[in-house]
Amino acid sequence: MKKFQEKLKEDLDSINKQLQDLFKDHSLSKDEKFLNKFSKNITNLNEDYILVKKDPKLTESMDLLHYLLTTPWGAPFVADTTLLEAAITYKYQEPTKSDLYQLLKGFLKYSTYEDNEFISVFHELIKNIS
Repeated sequence: MKKFQEKLKEDLDSINKQLQDLFKDHSLSKDEKFLNKFSKNITNLNEDYILVKKDPKLTESMDLLHYLLTTPWGAPFVADTTLLEAAITYKYQEPTKSDLYQLLKGFLKYSTYEDNEFISVFHELIKNIS
C-alpha cells in the first residue's frame, strides 16, 4: 500500500507543478504536449485513487480526490464535464477545443494560482498524504 501512496503523491506533485507552470504561462493551455501530459496525469490520479481508496488512514482524502475528479465544476464557472471525463476524452478531441482545454481556460480566467479552489484541494491532498 505504501508504494501506491508514493505514486499518488508523485502524481499529485506532478499535477501541482503543471498547474504552477500553467498559471505562469497561460499559453500552455493551448500546448498539445502540455495537455497530453496533464490528461495522462489526471487519469493516473484516478488509477491511484482506485488503488489507495481502501486505506483507512486516507479514506477522507480519497473521497475528496474522487469528488474532485468526478464532479463537474459549478463555480466560479460552470463546466459541462468532469475533470476525469475531460482527461479521458481529450485524445479524441481537437486539443484547443477539447473539454480539458475549456476547463483549464476557465481556471485561468476566473482565478489566480493562489486562490484557485482546485489547486487548494490538491495542496490539501498532498499535505494529507505526506
